[in-house]
This record gives sequence, structure tokens and C-alpha cells, in this order.
Amino acid sequence: MRHTLTAAILALSLAGNTAFAADKPTPEQLLEDGASKILSAIQLLLLAIPQYEAPVILDNGDILIRRVPRDPEATSPEDKPKGKEI
Repeated sequence: MRHTLTAAILALSLAGNTAFAADKPTPEQLLEDGASKILSAIQLLLLAIPQYEAPVILDNGDILIRRVPRDPEATSPEDKPKGKEI
């Protein structure tokens, strides 16, 4: 009985491994998937970096560097103080 049970467990474990072997991705598929994930991560990183406008020197000497809004209609140009760009 003990040998039969051991043989059955061994047979089932070997049969299970052959079923998983058919689903193994090829190295090319792994490389393509990895490259795709890396490019997606780089794109997310670049989107997270804030963008800035050119610096503006105000009449009182202050230098103002504005962050560019994600939505171009979020602020109007009339809201910007007058100054010269450098």
C-alpha cells in the first residue's frame, strides 16, 4: 500500500510538470515582455517629471519659474504677471 501511494504521488507530480512545460514562454517572449515593461516604466518616469516654462524676471527683480500645467486650459495667459523672459 505504501509503495502504491508513493508511486501514485510520484506519477502525479511528473505528469503535472509536463503540463507546465508546454506553457513555458520562450526566451524571445520573455525578452519582449521585459523590454515592454521597461519602456512602460521609462514612459511613466518621464511623465512624472514636471515641466517648466522659461524663467521670467519681474520688475522687482524676482525670478519666477512657472510649472507647465498638464491641461493647457487650466490657467489663462492673463493670470501671468508682466516681466521680461530670460
